[in-house]
Amino acid sequence: MFNRSIDKSNISINFHKFDISKINSYLPWPIEITGFLNGKADISGSMNDIVLIGDLIIYNPTYDKIEANLLNGAISYQKQNLYFDDFNIITDSGFYTMTGKIPINTQNPSIDSVDIDNLPINISLVGHTNKIEFISPYFNSMDSLVSQENIDS
Repeated sequence: MFNRSIDKSNISINFHKFDISKINSYLPWPIEITGFLNGKADISGSMNDIVLIGDLIIYNPTYDKIEANLLNGAISYQKQNLYFDDFNIITDSGFYTMTGKIPINTQNPSIDSVDIDNLPINISLVGHTNKIEFISPYFNSMDSLVSQENIDS
């Protein structure tokens, strides 16, 4: 007989230069992520209801063609969503803050089983930069993109 009361765990993990490309098969898209993770995470709950809370620093993170020098902040995972809270991203030419959530299906990590329309990504990115690094890698023929926005309250 399966006893649900003992099917719970409390685990603390410390990361030191963990290669995050090892988790690519669990993400709901075919885009590669890379970087080296340092920090701490606490995991609790059962396999069907995992809760993760962590403070992380990722050196040399990449997401597809987007590269940064450093990414750090607090994360949490519950109900099949990974939440970012004031994640700081430092690049060669700017500084960004990211907040939001990304769905991650721990029950069935097969990429073929994920319908992104039913598991939407919700990310807010605010920053200051001299170069729009998140757009230009996707346009080979782009010579330049210039913009200046001022919002006065």
